[in-house]
Amino acid sequence: MNQPRSLTVEGTGRLRRDGTLVLRQRVEEEGRRPRTRRWEIRRTGPTTYAGTLTDATGPVRAEASGNRLRIRYPSGAGQVEQWLTLSPDGRTAQNRLTVKRFGVVVARVDETIRKYGSRPSAAPAGNTP
Repeated sequence: MNQPRSLTVEGTGRLRRDGTLVLRQRVEEEGRRPRTRRWEIRRTGPTTYAGTLTDATGPVRAEASGNRLRIRYPSGAGQVEQWLTLSPDGRTAQNRLTVKRFGVVVARVDETIRKYGSRPSAAPAGNTP
């Protein structure tokens, strides 16, 4: 196995009027050139989501349960499964990503995601509390 490498991801997101989350991320991985990736995720049911990711080779699927979100998608490196666990503060999440190829783990990422800034945003139409 390879040695662990540093990984930094910075992103900004917005909600479209139709409720789709659009997220742009700049990914800096030790030993590689920085790259930009883009997510588009939309709700498909009470706890399910679907979308696209520029790193994915097929559709992105996600399911929410309580404070956890499970994301799955195929990539050139293998099948990706990602678990996000939101902290009680609502501004921090733990991310555990695993990539498997033929059932064998070939990569793993453990990271903390933090929301910076406190710019208020309006709730999309139809989603007001």
